[in-house]
Order: sequence, then structure tokens, then C-alpha cells
Amino acid sequence: METMVTPAPKRGGGGRVHLGPGFSQLDWFKLAVHASDPAGRNGAPLRPITMAELRAHNSTRTDFWMALRGKVYNVTKYVPYHPGGADELARALGEDATLLFDEVHPWVSESMINSLEVGWLVDGDENTGAAASSAKASNVKPPASRARLLARAVGLSGNRGAETATAKPRAGPTSGPGESNAWLDCSLVSAEPSDTKHCFWIRVRVDDLAQDAQKLLATPGVYVKLLATIGEKKIERPFTPLLSTSTLTSRPACEPGEIDMLIKLYEDGMMTAHLAGALADGNALDGLKVQLRSAPYRVGIVDGRFAMAAYGAASFRRATPDVRIKHVCMIAQGTGVMPFTQLLDAASTSLESSTDEEMDFPTFSMLLASRTLDEAPLHEELAASDLLQDSLELVLSEEDNRITESLLNLHLEKFYGCTAQEESSSAPGLRIVVCGSFFFAEAMQKVILKAGWPSSCVIILD
Repeated sequence: METMVTPAPKRGGGGRVHLGPGFSQLDWFKLAVHASDPAGRNGAPLRPITMAELRAHNSTRTDFWMALRGKVYNVTKYVPYHPGGADELARALGEDATLLFDEVHPWVSESMINSLEVGWLVDGDENTGAAASSAKASNVKPPASRARLLARAVGLSGNRGAETATAKPRAGPTSGPGESNAWLDCSLVSAEPSDTKHCFWIRVRVDDLAQDAQKLLATPGVYVKLLATIGEKKIERPFTPLLSTSTLTSRPACEPGEIDMLIKLYEDGMMTAHLAGALADGNALDGLKVQLRSAPYRVGIVDGRFAMAAYGAASFRRATPDVRIKHVCMIAQGTGVMPFTQLLDAASTSLESSTDEEMDFPTFSMLLASRTLDEAPLHEELAASDLLQDSLELVLSEEDNRITESLLNLHLEKFYGCTAQEESSSAPGLRIVVCGSFFFAEAMQKVILKAGWPSSCVIILD
């Protein structure tokens, strides 16, 4: 592997370093999007990786692997772009870095390193892929059948041609019940136009899905990765479905194993154009595969209080027990609204199922950014929801509107009843949750901080 030579960074305030020109996080995102193989997989599928193999990749300059929430990443190319500098990132060298990231970088969006994923972490020291002692292990293509090794362990009750697992998924906060590291076969249930311009609904079914996976489809934070073979290329993309138990829309209820997704068609998007083919020809989705994943945030009732945390499940209880969350402000761009449908459904369920009449429950509001009104997904359904009622505000760029510090503060003063200057910076009762493109999330984080709100109240969803 080619050695990367970069300017020596200078240490700045807040644990960050001053990176040289061309090494900002925006520069990294552009590289990750356009690079042909940033993870160095050479076309090999994701595969199980032991701690022994992970620890063999232990050079910050030429061969740097780390694990985060059960996934293994080859972050060699990312090192020069890390805001904390190479020395800080080196603490995760060849290790499971989940606890380190939860303690030091809970705000870091995993979308920054998604393109660097090489596999998933498993228990045991036996070799599950390339030679664990080889620093070039990522260049050895494992057998194609390994993509299905964990099918039984992660959710399929039938064998469906899967092999018996030789290694169990790593337990604890780095992996969740019902998640699938193997690609599961799925079939098209329906494809329908949407009331939202440039969007359409796709519903697929995974047969013989086990109980843990069924529960995951009803859990806020669930998302799916779709894999399609388009021409000679294999394309994979993440999508956020409605919860299988969602009551927010008028969509028909999901049957067991069904996944309902609102897809935006992008003019140059290979995957979305492929999926859109199902509107005219259901056979266009032959061979489509899916993985179930869980995002690192939780919503629920803890000790009689509504709680929301951007950390792993293990730290959910300790994240908010002493903080009363008074208001949740959601900022969405386009189909970035989909994770918020899950949040609102889960919050409604928590409220309806609670027997504590004195329970502190927050208010909710939303800023939904879109180009035009007819391109704003589900805005009518959101406006009609019990939790939002009159607190949904549309920000339409066609009308020269955008989310600024002043607009955000006016919105929060109206629906939260408090300004940044009046709020306690140590334990705010506010959560500002952002979901949209990388560029949108980056811009909104700057707006929030410039508006005077502390970073501790900000949650960025992938």
C-alpha cells in the first residue's frame, strides 16, 4: 500500500488540530465519494474479522484498521483528515474503538467512514478470512459464500442455502439483536408513486425473518442497506424505512418481514433509478438483497422520563437520567425526514403506553428544508401528527428561504419557549436532531453552534 505523506498538523483548541490545506472533513467527504476503492477491498464482499486479524493492521501510516459498533473499517486513507489528528486516532489502532468514540467523539457521524467498511467483528482468534498475520489481508478475496456465513445467527430461521456459522457475532454494545451482516434475499411486494414529487414507495419482503429481526423493524433507528447488481457493478446504498408498526401515514400495515421505504429518485443515482424500474416492471428488482442495521441512538422511557441518546445501547440509561428533555427540535432535509417518522412513532407509542400520568414528556417541533412544497416528503402527515400539530415549519429554497441562526432561534423561542442565552449550557433540556445530506448536516451544525446552542444538545443522524 502506498505510504501517504501529509503536512504535520498543528494542535488547536478543543482537542482539534489545524489540518493542512486540502485535508478538511469536506475534502475527505469528496475523496470518499469519488474514490473507486477507499477501503482497499478490491471488490471482495464484507466478511467476518477476528480481533487477531484486526490487531494485525496496526500502522497509522500504511495499514490502519479499527472497529466501531461491530463493524471493521480500514481507515488508513482517513487518518490525515481526522480533526483530532493522527495521534488521537491512533488510540483506536487495531482495536474495538466503540467506547473511545462514545466517550470522546459521540458527535462523530459514522457516515464519514462508511465507505471504508471491510467487514464485521466476531469473537474468537481463528482465521475467518485472509491470514490474520498478514498486513495485506484486506487484499485477499474471501470465498463468495462467506457473505452468507451468519445468515442463521442474525435472523433467518430457515436455512435458505446458508452455511452453519463458524463464529458468533460479537456481543455487547458493538452489535444489536436482529442486525444482519449477511445479505438476505428479498422480493418485491409493491412499488407505487408517492404524493411527493420525485419520490416513490417500495415495499420488499424478507422471508423467514426471526423474531429479533422482526423486533428491529419496529425499533427507531433501524435502517437497511440494499444491494443490487446493475450491469457488471454491485451497488449498495442505505435507506431508512417506516417502522413496521408505523401509524404516521396511511400506508397499509406491514406484514411480517416486510420493509416499507420512501425512495427519492436522483437523476444520476444508479440505485434509485434501478429501484424506480419496479414502478413499471417488478422484475427489475430480481436479485435485490438487504441488510438490517441499527443506528447508534435510542429513544424510550427511562425512570419515568422521556430519554434520547446518540450513544450506544449500553450508555443509553446513563446518558440522560438526570436531564429532563423538555423539547426535541428536528431539522430535516428532504427524505432525511424518514428517521424522524420513526422517532415520532416511537414517542407516540411511549406516550400512549405510559401509565405514569406525571411523566415528563417533551414537546416536538420540526424545520423541514425542501426546494418546493411538493418536494417536501410527508409534510401533510407530519403536520397532522399529534406530537407536531402546529409546530412544523417548512423552509423552501425556491422562495429564497434557508435555515439561519436567526430563523432557528425564532423557531426555538416559539416552540421551546427559551433562547440560547437563557438556557443552561451545562444541562440543556433541548435536543436538536439533524438529518440530511452530509453537506446539510455540516451546515446545520455550524448554524446551531453559531446560534449559541451547546454541542451537547446536538445529535446528527447518519
